[in-house]
Amino acid sequence: MNSADDLTARIQQIAERIKQRPRTPAPKPTPQPAKVVRLPLWPAELRTCPSCVLRSALFGVVQRGRRKALERAILATWEGVTIRYTGWRLDQADLDVWLAALHLAREHHLGVRVPVTINEMLRTMGRCTGKHDHEWFKGAVARLTACAVEITAGHKTLGGSLIEGFERDEATGEHVLYLSPWLAELFEDDNYTRIDWEIRRSLGMDLAKWLHGYIASHRATPRNPHRIGLERLRALCGSDYERLRDFRGDVRKAMDQLQAAGVVAAWRITPGDALEVVRPNRQRRIIEGEGSTG
Repeated sequence: MNSADDLTARIQQIAERIKQRPRTPAPKPTPQPAKVVRLPLWPAELRTCPSCVLRSALFGVVQRGRRKALERAILATWEGVTIRYTGWRLDQADLDVWLAALHLAREHHLGVRVPVTINEMLRTMGRCTGKHDHEWFKGAVARLTACAVEITAGHKTLGGSLIEGFERDEATGEHVLYLSPWLAELFEDDNYTRIDWEIRRSLGMDLAKWLHGYIASHRATPRNPHRIGLERLRALCGSDYERLRDFRGDVRKAMDQLQAAGVVAAWRITPGDALEVVRPNRQRRIIEGEGSTG
């Protein structure tokens, strides 16, 4: 046997010995603890919403019987943010449900079960607890689950449904909601607004409710009142008003409600058809607007 054959034989012997050795399983990687994702905490008398939502037509002023289905429609928003929406249009009553869901979820991790009963949710929103209201609530949760929202700010886009999923016991009315962790990113850098819940409940007009959240998300002082053109405001609130004069009339009614509730100290519609608003000097930072940007 020459040296080449001898070397080949030795290599084969080594290979056979390696095959016969018991294999030691590779060590399993140490599991990393799951990241805990929470919403900021706020008092029971408040509701909190991302400011970009309150400054957009995502939860609009939708007249009864005129709800439409949209597919990746670009909604009117404040500068610097783009919102694309797929699903049935959402209104201020749907916002009440979402605010209630966020309110409950603030005491839990996002992505986990948030238990509630339908009656509890309805009472929290100031609604009756009859069969009709139960069916309305189920429809609102279905809309918030079936929708897809894409929010772009800068070079980053976040997206998903506003309620990730739900479970419901049809016999007891017990409900479990799931809210996705991506929602927490909308609250980062204090980009959220706190809203007095009792004031919101007391407002009779959907336009007044939308304006309540919009105004609370801005600073508006006597030296620097907040001003926005009515045409721009009509688009931002997602209204279906065909004539500006009809919209102007309802803005006056809504602002009268907000002034009576103490949300604004003064307001006017300028000769140039702009709404100008001043919030109370006693800026209730604990009650409204804390965390919001100007």
